[in-house]
Amino acid sequence: MRSPWHHDPRIVIEEFCKIVRYDHDNGNFFWKVNRYGRGGSRAGMVAGFINENGYRCFRIKGKKFYAHRLAWLFIHKKWPHGIIDHINGNRSDNRICNLREVTTSQNIANTNATCAKSSLRGAHWSSEKGKWFSRIMFNGKTKYLGYFNSKEEAHNAYIIARRNLHGEFSA
Repeated sequence: MRSPWHHDPRIVIEEFCKIVRYDHDNGNFFWKVNRYGRGGSRAGMVAGFINENGYRCFRIKGKKFYAHRLAWLFIHKKWPHGIIDHINGNRSDNRICNLREVTTSQNIANTNATCAKSSLRGAHWSSEKGKWFSRIMFNGKTKYLGYFNSKEEAHNAYIIARRNLHGEFSA
């Protein structure tokens, strides 16, 4: 079965525009028509649902669509080639000014994952050395940044390396 992203964008926009409108100022889609059935909606309500990963989605004619990709399609009149990144990290903020087309590496760089033990990004504990250390991934390779006496020092080394390596994509 072909992905819905391979459809002609003009057909998808035309069909979708019949039932929703996009507000680029707040990033929401709103139903234009009443929808009945399971979880029915009224015209004027915010369209879609937030999935388990925090993305706003739609299910139309049995196909799942992500709001950020549809927002891109609505504004640019073409499907994005790759990944659409939420600049501010909020996966349900689909304002067009918050969306950009990125590579996988750039998208990973714009995440806010922390290390479980330290609760700080880039700070890891080495039981072997009895110290904190920091490392960063860049172009598929791990770069070690050194050992530190505190998790805060390790985290700071990571933040500096991240800004130097990832520039505008560092979260």
